[in-house]
Amino acid sequence: MEELGQFLSRTPATLNSGGRLVVLTYHSGEDRPVKQAFQRAEREGTLKVLTRHVIQPSEEEISANPLREVRNCGAQKESEYDAETEKSAHTDFTP
Repeated sequence: MEELGQFLSRTPATLNSGGRLVVLTYHSGEDRPVKQAFQRAEREGTLKVLTRHVIQPSEEEISANPLREVRNCGAQKESEYDAETEKSAHTDFTP
């Protein structure tokens, strides 16, 4: 988990302006730190969270794949974020 924390704290600085970060988590022990890191970066003005609610697999995907706990979180580097991007953000990350 320490590696995940280091990754999440360093990654925003490596993104280009407007660059997007998507993190897949496989259990709640990973999901919570990712959401908290995204929220912290948003408060600091570094990232804009694109997925307010974690995207989870559909019933069809769950029945076809045993990895039922996979969750998807997304964020975008804040410096070139605009209202147009916000409108499309929710459709860009739909499973």
